[in-house]
Amino acid sequence: AIERFCLRRAAVEQLIVSGGGARNPTLLGGLARRLPALEVQTSAALGLPAEAKESVAFALLAEATLRGAPGNLPGATGARHAAPLGKILRSERL
Repeated sequence: AIERFCLRRAAVEQLIVSGGGARNPTLLGGLARRLPALEVQTSAALGLPAEAKESVAFALLAEATLRGAPGNLPGATGARHAAPLGKILRSERL
């Protein structure tokens, strides 16, 4: 999938692995062998614990929503257009 959808469409130099796969040496070695032109490393090597992947992704989506920026990719999701995701509710008591 990386070769088909990413490398053919963009200049990619680095693959950062996070989540459970980042602790799998067989997976990391296989990626490095299959994609020799890419630097393969874990997010932990960049200071982001592999277990924090989902938390960081939701924080980035929330930040985009606060700015009114789209949080989806219509070409990947099938949505009709790019749009902010979620809804921001503000409490009067805060």
